[in-house]
Amino acid sequence: MMFSKLPISREPFINLVNKHRHWKKSLKKGRLRVMNKMMIVAKNLFMKRVKSWGYWGLVLGPIVFLAVVMGVGYYVAQSEDSGDEVSEQIAVVTESQTVVDVFSQYETPSISVVDPSTYDSEEAAREAFNQEEIAGYLVVQEQGDTIQSTFYHDGLEQEAARLEDALTQVQMNLRAQALDIAPEEAMHLSEAVNLVVQEVMPSEDNPDSFAPIISQGLTIISNSVIFFFVLVYVGFIVEEIAREKGSRVMEILLSSVSATEQFFGKLLGMLGLIFLHTVIYVVLGMVGYAYISRQAIYQEFIAELPAGLLTISGQLGWIMALYFLSAFLMYLSVSAFLGSLATKAEDGQKVVSPLSMFLLVSLYIGYFAPAESALVQYASYFPPFTPLLMPMRVAAESASLTEGWLGVGWTFLFAIIIIFISLKFYQASVLVYDDTGVLNAFKQARSLRKSNQDAQ
Repeated sequence: MMFSKLPISREPFINLVNKHRHWKKSLKKGRLRVMNKMMIVAKNLFMKRVKSWGYWGLVLGPIVFLAVVMGVGYYVAQSEDSGDEVSEQIAVVTESQTVVDVFSQYETPSISVVDPSTYDSEEAAREAFNQEEIAGYLVVQEQGDTIQSTFYHDGLEQEAARLEDALTQVQMNLRAQALDIAPEEAMHLSEAVNLVVQEVMPSEDNPDSFAPIISQGLTIISNSVIFFFVLVYVGFIVEEIAREKGSRVMEILLSSVSATEQFFGKLLGMLGLIFLHTVIYVVLGMVGYAYISRQAIYQEFIAELPAGLLTISGQLGWIMALYFLSAFLMYLSVSAFLGSLATKAEDGQKVVSPLSMFLLVSLYIGYFAPAESALVQYASYFPPFTPLLMPMRVAAESASLTEGWLGVGWTFLFAIIIIFISLKFYQASVLVYDDTGVLNAFKQARSLRKSNQDAQ
């Protein structure tokens, strides 16, 4: 039985392909539209802050303060150096030719002796001292083979021991003469013991002995920077959102830009400000390093460091940089949600204070609790505390570099989770206005979020 071939139409397949292409184009356009809106929000926030004097005061203030402190320190050091070059003058009053011979060539970095023949009596030396022509005078009397002396001065206590040594040498020479001992033999008897003083440094083959010192210094600086940056920029984003809500601008913005686009746009804008802030400090740091690295004292310091030490500190530096970024992602996203709970700009400080205390607690634990303590060890695995505590444990060698890198991964994962949780609460609370308090606003936002989930 023969069957004729039925014509198969291609039109349904063509329509399906066209619909698929249209869907892909629409999806791509939608994504681009969302990205464009996010970038607009980020750009507006970035430019508004960059154009403000407050931002540049924040950026340049620490630099000016550091420059002033270093300038004052340099001026004081120069003043002390120049002061050391000016020696005080003292007079020696004596009738002993032996004493005159010794003190004719006596000089220390702090004092010099005027010509012993200048003041032939104690009264003349006292008058010169009272008129501040000299800083002190030494009265020496030779009684047989014994020296009797009195030193009158104003603020030259450190010179008394040196003068005593010189007078002891004179007395020894007198007694050597009385005992008919040749000066060479007397010098031989009083010859100082040859004591070799050698500072024992850790072995250069063991850079780990140096690593904790430098690494702990790096972590202290890093934690202070993280605390300062996070606290400042958390305040920025809370202030921004609270002001928009208080002036009812948020309602207008949400009519054209979704809460999600607002949330991520503000995060991107803040990250842009942080990036600019960091780049400025890095560039200035490189300029300062280029100057310091040419100084002899720096080159001597680097030459004394054992090989491999900078490699160890470099790995810790990368870990701290990644913790720096993860801390911002966590705390900025939470601060955006907290800012959405504020009804007016004045509530900004109220909602951010719990977050500030949270940061302060982690900073205090890291500074004052021993790195080997159970508190620090357990708290370092709590993601909000990890950026501040784990680097300190790695620096103190109570945690390995592997644990530090694992902590970085865990902290970034937690930061992503926190971002999306904060986004959900932000979407629910951004239009909540409750004058009864922040806690009631949070309860209302949670109820709205639950209602939205049930509706979906």
